[in-house]
Amino acid sequence: MAKKSKGFRSLLKQQKLINRGEQALNKFEQKFKQSKIANSLTDIVKNPKGEVKMSEVLEEFVEPYLPEANGLEQRKMVFEMAVIAWNLAIIPKNQRKSVLEDLFRDLLKGKKAIVKRDLNNLIDEMVDRKLEFFLNNRRYILDCQLEDAGDQFHLSVASTLAPSS
Repeated sequence: MAKKSKGFRSLLKQQKLINRGEQALNKFEQKFKQSKIANSLTDIVKNPKGEVKMSEVLEEFVEPYLPEANGLEQRKMVFEMAVIAWNLAIIPKNQRKSVLEDLFRDLLKGKKAIVKRDLNNLIDEMVDRKLEFFLNNRRYILDCQLEDAGDQFHLSVASTLAPSS
């Protein structure tokens, strides 16, 4: 039996990663279609023409925070905080504090004050990053899902389309 070349093995590995990514995206789409948010939307568009992929944008947005995150669960938390900060940065500044307080009321119920303070500081820092580097991207992130795909992670993001000017 002939031995497979390194190039062929690499190609097979790459194809498996693509297949896992597609499976993760399909699973995410099914989960999202069953959510409350999806009920208010008329249609889901995958990779709309002329739009950047929000998964790539979100990965770039969280890049400075990922070296501190060890493992899938910590990475998921970073992405969850990033989504909150991203959306907060889009709404009017005078509404941000009350929206964040509403979110944290349930999310951080029973947590120590230092945890709340640290998360608040992280969110504030991420909002500043969004406003500095991604100011013109006004798409809301509706949901994201991070999955372990073996030797890397796969991120799926549901977002609104860019608002019409």
